[in-house]
Amino acid sequence: MENNLQGTNKGFSLVELAVALVILGIMASVMVISPNVAKQTAKHEAERLAEYIYRQMQKSDRIHKSFTMKVQRVSGKDRILINWRDISKEDSEDATAGCSYEGHFEGEECTYNPYNRRFQFGGKDTGGHITVTDADGEKHYIYIASGTSGRIRLTDKEE
Repeated sequence: MENNLQGTNKGFSLVELAVALVILGIMASVMVISPNVAKQTAKHEAERLAEYIYRQMQKSDRIHKSFTMKVQRVSGKDRILINWRDISKEDSEDATAGCSYEGHFEGEECTYNPYNRRFQFGGKDTGGHITVTDADGEKHYIYIASGTSGRIRLTDKEE
């Protein structure tokens, strides 16, 4: 009697089926957890924005050109708009999805002067702040001092 196994085993074994279900379960759990981990909070957004402003200050110090900064809403999205004086250039940083910005400056904008490394708000040395709000309504604040070398401070309390 000849034992011919070719073609008689069709389908998946229970072990193969269990392995496939475990892999699918792991993939599903990663997809469910990922949006919560990647959620942009007001604190993270404020840190990102403060770093952007600081980089613009460093650039200004390097090239010896002042810039003006204002918060602007364009097409339903908030952004920080940087206008460079004397070089006709604009830079901007958009808010991350789910976050919004609100500027609180004397006047519409503030100006950074690289020669004395200070911000001026509407021609006055008053200081100002930007409020960052996330999708859950949590707020974080970026305070920009005018009289102390353009100091930037982050906090979760409005002062």
